Amino acid sequence: MRRRVGTWIQEVWYDRRRAPAPVALMLRAGEQVWKAGLWVHGRMGTSRESSDLPTIGITSPTAGGSGKTPVARWLATEMTAAGWDAAVITRGHGGRLPGPVRVDTGMHSARDVGDEPLWLASHLGDIPVIVSRDRQAGIAAAQEQGAVVAVLDDVTMNRSIVLDAVVMVLGASGWIGNGKCLPAGPLRMPLPMIATPDIVVVVQESSTPPDGRHRASLLSQGAPVVSATAFPATVVAPDGNTSTPAKIRGMHVLSWAGIARPWRFREVLLDMGVDIRGFVSFPDHHVYSRRDIDTLAKAADRLDALPLTTAKDMARWPLDARWRPHFLEMGLSIDEPDAVLQILIRRLETRA
Repeated sequence: MRRRVGTWIQEVWYDRRRAPAPVALMLRAGEQVWKAGLWVHGRMGTSRESSDLPTIGITSPTAGGSGKTPVARWLATEMTAAGWDAAVITRGHGGRLPGPVRVDTGMHSARDVGDEPLWLASHLGDIPVIVSRDRQAGIAAAQEQGAVVAVLDDVTMNRSIVLDAVVMVLGASGWIGNGKCLPAGPLRMPLPMIATPDIVVVVQESSTPPDGRHRASLLSQGAPVVSATAFPATVVAPDGNTSTPAKIRGMHVLSWAGIARPWRFREVLLDMGVDIRGFVSFPDHHVYSRRDIDTLAKAADRLDALPLTTAKDMARWPLDARWRPHFLEMGLSIDEPDAVLQILIRRLETRA
C-alpha cells in the first residue's frame, strides 16, 4: 500500500495523474500547514553561523530527484583535483546514525548511514563523506580528516550555516512539477524563499525537453546557468563484472526503482533500447526486504528477464542476500566545467 501511495502522490506532483477533488483539497490544506511551519521555523530559527571551513552548499527547490548527489560527487572530485581538498557533508537520510561519522563502505550499510552517502563513499575513494545531522559538527569532523572545503549535500532547508557558495540543481524533465509545496507538490518551500544561488546546474535527463536552461533562467536570479547530462555509463553484473549499456540492448528486462520519480529510470532503459517485460516502482529510499527480493527473483525467472535496477537501489540491497540483480550506473557530464569551478573558487578565495 505504501509503495502504491508514494508513487501515486509523485505522479500527481508531476501532472502524470489527476487527484480526485477531495484528495486534492486535503493536499492543498496540507500545503498551507507546511507553509505555516516554514514561517514559524523562519521566525524562531537560530541565526546562521560561519563555519571553520569554506562551504559550498547544494540546493534544489524540489524534494528529491533533481541530481544533487551526483553533482556533489562531481564537485568534491573536481575541487580536490584543483587543489582544494574536499569532503562531502550530508545528513544521511534514511540512516540511523546521527554522526558525525565518516562513511566506511566496508562497515556501514544503508540502514546505518543512508543510501546516498553510501553511494558517494563508494565513488569518492579517499575523499571523506561525513554523515552528520549537526552540520557544524560534520564540518569539524571533515576538517579533522584534512579537508579544506566542505561540500554540503542538500542544504535547501539549512538555517544554521553561512554558505560561501550556493549551487542550485534542477532536474530539467521534472522542473518544479506542479509548482505547489509539499504535500500538494514537490516544492520544499515557496520559490522566493530559496537561497540566491551563485550558479545553477540543469541536469538534462532521458526524454528531457530541450528548453531546460531557458526555464532555469527564471529561477537563477541572475546567476550563470549551465547544463549537465546524466547518461547510462555502466551495467554492473552480480559478480562485479561491468559492460557497456549497449551490451543489453534488445534484451528482456525486469526492472525496478525506489527513487524519486521512478518512471525516469524506465525512460532511461527505453532510450537504451531494452525490452522491458516488467517494471516495479518502490518508494524513494526503500530498503529491500527478504520478501521483496523473493518476489523480484521469482518474477525475473517467470519472465525469463534480466533483473536490473539502479545503483542507489543496490546501495540498499542486503549485503548477505544470495540473489543479486544487475544494476545501472549513471554518469554525469557538466558543460563548461572550468567555468563552474572558477566561479566557485573565486567565491571561496573571497572567504579565505
